[in-house]
Amino acid sequence: MKIELFATLLLLCIGLAYVEYQKSPNENLDPIKLQLNRETQPNITQVVDSLNDLIDSLQKAIRFETATFQAIAWVESRHDSNAIGDGGKAYGMLQMHSIAVEEVNRVWGTNFNHDDAFNPRHATDMFWMIMAQAYQKDPDWNEMIQWWNGGPSIRNANTTSYLQKVKNKIPDYYYATENT
Repeated sequence: MKIELFATLLLLCIGLAYVEYQKSPNENLDPIKLQLNRETQPNITQVVDSLNDLIDSLQKAIRFETATFQAIAWVESRHDSNAIGDGGKAYGMLQMHSIAVEEVNRVWGTNFNHDDAFNPRHATDMFWMIMAQAYQKDPDWNEMIQWWNGGPSIRNANTTSYLQKVKNKIPDYYYATENT
C-alpha cells in the first residue's frame, strides 16, 4: 500500500513538473523532441541543461505541493492537530470528516478510523491519498483544493471562497521553502 501511494505521488510530482516544464521549454533542449540519431546528436551540454531544467521543474512542483498542503492545514485549523470543527464532525489539523476517512479506506484498502485525523502523520497520509485520488480524476490543483473542501462533486460559493483562502496562503509557504 505504501509503495502504491509513493508511486502515485511520484507520478503526481512528475506530472506537475512536466506541465511546469511545458509552459516555457527551450525548444532546442526539449528531451521529448530531441531525436537521438546519427545526424542530429545533441552535445552533452544540451542534454545536461535539459535535464537540469526538468529537475528544476520537479523541485518547483514538490515545493508547490508542500506549500499547498501547509496552506490547507493553516486554513482548516491554523495547524492545530487537536482542532474539532463543523459542529464536532471535523477532526485534526486538516479537519477531516468521517466520510473522507471511509473513502480513503475504501479506495486504498487501509484501516484508518476517524480519530486518526488527530494524528498529524495519519492525517497527512490520508490527505495525500485523497489528493492522489483527486489527481487521477482531474489533475488541476484548483479542482483538487475544492475537492478537499467539498468532496469530488461540490462546487459552489463556499468551495470557491475556500479555494481563494488557500491560494492566498500558498505563497507564504512556497517562498519560505524557496532556498531550503
